[in-house]
Parts: sequence; C-alpha cells; structure tokens
Amino acid sequence: MALSLLEFSVMEMQEGQSFEDYATHWHAEEAKHRPPIDEEGQIQIFHGTLKGVYYSHFLGHTSSFSKMIKAAKKVSLGIKLGRIDHLIKIGDGESSEKTTTTAASSYAKKGKDTTVNAVNSGRIDFISSIS
Repeated sequence: MALSLLEFSVMEMQEGQSFEDYATHWHAEEAKHRPPIDEEGQIQIFHGTLKGVYYSHFLGHTSSFSKMIKAAKKVSLGIKLGRIDHLIKIGDGESSEKTTTTAASSYAKKGKDTTVNAVNSGRIDFISSIS
C-alpha cells in the first residue's frame, strides 16, 4: 500500500543511513503514490524531511528532484572529506558544531586559529570567537 502525503512528509534519514540510500528509498515509495506527486511537490516534501546541513544547503533548490539528489551526493562527499561540517545532535532539537580553522584574513596573524561555535535550535544563529 502506498504511503500518504503525511507519511512522506515525516520520513527521516536514519542514523548511519547514507543520503543516497535515503533518497532512493524515499523516491521509490513516492513513485507508488496515486495520484502521482508533481516534481515541485516532490522537491518540497522531500526537502521538508531533511535536517541539518542537507536542509540548509537545499533551501532554495527548485530545479529538479534528480539535480537535487546529484547535488546532495556532493554535499555527502564534502562531509566525508571534512570540507563541510555536519551538525551533531546534543538534545531537545539543538545541535552543536565546533570547527577549528586557520584564519585567512590578511588582518589576522599568520597561523592564528579561529574557533567557531554554533547552536541551531531550528533557525540559523552563529556565535564566533577568536582565540
């Protein structure tokens, strides 16, 4: 039996599941839905199921579902390579991210480390401190 639109909208990528596996499963289930969901609806519903870095990177993505999946594979690779920081859940819908990078500003001392702390409680708020 096909899932309802509500069931599609509350699906979530499981911990340890790759984005590609999640997207393939979601799209296979969506294909069973009658009447078919138009592509704009697919993108909107699927995007609503995403969290963290995937959600923020695809906020404005509206071209096509397949292009969104291709772009998400690049985000997954960026996470694996350490070029994109993935948020870590710390409880009650908040997540924490801590990254140490070398300051690139010409005003900063060469080799000075910058620590960036972020707490996300459903909206994007960033707090930066330079050590």
